[in-house]
Amino acid sequence: MRCFRRIVEAKIREGIRKARPFLVGLFLIAQLAVSQSVPAGAIAPTEQVPLVNPVTEMKKTVVFLRMNCSDGVRSYISEGTGFFVSVPSSDQKLFMGYLVTNRHVAFPKKDGKALQVAQTFVRLSRRSGEAAELPLTPSPKWIVSADQSVDLAVFPLIPSSTIFDYRMIPFQMLLDEVHMRENGVAEAQPILFVGFFKQYPGVTHLEPIVRQGVIAMLPNERIAGEDPTGSNLFLADTHAFHGNSGSPVFTDLGGFRNGSLIMSSQYAVIGVINGFFSEESPLKAVESSTLDTVAESNSGVATIVPSDELIRLLNSSSVKADRETGFRSLQH
Repeated sequence: MRCFRRIVEAKIREGIRKARPFLVGLFLIAQLAVSQSVPAGAIAPTEQVPLVNPVTEMKKTVVFLRMNCSDGVRSYISEGTGFFVSVPSSDQKLFMGYLVTNRHVAFPKKDGKALQVAQTFVRLSRRSGEAAELPLTPSPKWIVSADQSVDLAVFPLIPSSTIFDYRMIPFQMLLDEVHMRENGVAEAQPILFVGFFKQYPGVTHLEPIVRQGVIAMLPNERIAGEDPTGSNLFLADTHAFHGNSGSPVFTDLGGFRNGSLIMSSQYAVIGVINGFFSEESPLKAVESSTLDTVAESNSGVATIVPSDELIRLLNSSSVKADRETGFRSLQH
């Protein structure tokens, strides 16, 4: 049974509920104080506030993950990117926060064999400006899809917003296939992602890297990857590399859309970086955690797990049931 911490409820800013969720632009959710020792579940009141600088705020949505692991003989360190998503209650008064990354980041492998994770750390910025590592103790019980080809893992968590300076991505910003079509999102659409830069992640500060590109392919078929049956993936003309796994991918829905001009930037998340294609290897995506030690000639084509898969995971029956149980426990 997950434990949930009682948080004071707050009113939702007037009119926010009436906005179309996929066109509200890039908003942050201001979190109230939550203890750093929040266990598996995490719930807080919701309040949405417009952002001033979208890219600056996007950088605050990511955290760096470090897994200390072993194969029983040797010890390894695997690193990747993660970010937080907030999922609201039906009345929009509360939300649960989830840490999101790739399955292959949460469950590292070496030469195709699973490693035992001894400790997981989340590195994020303190409000003082310096970075700190938050150990997840006990080890997180990651939630994954029953479909092994879905390279995503989530874990209920909200670090203390009085101690740490980060932003959650509202669930409404996850752009599903239907809304992608309605907004004319297609090949050549500009994108950007924010993630872990292995060569320089920052010494005293969290230093995420921002990279840009365009959607290169929205295939109608599954693409070969680690799973032999293939995976539901988008392709992007952008250079992703080891450590970028788990990075959120943003696109701007502003500009000319279906004959209309949208003046402001309205960012949404189309998916999560999980790998890239090598120039030498056959059609098979390479996972992009730092545990991979074999040098690969990067083709500049990255693979993205669509937001649809994350939406399905967060709305799966078991995850939704746990979330609703937590909400009800605070409302009675």
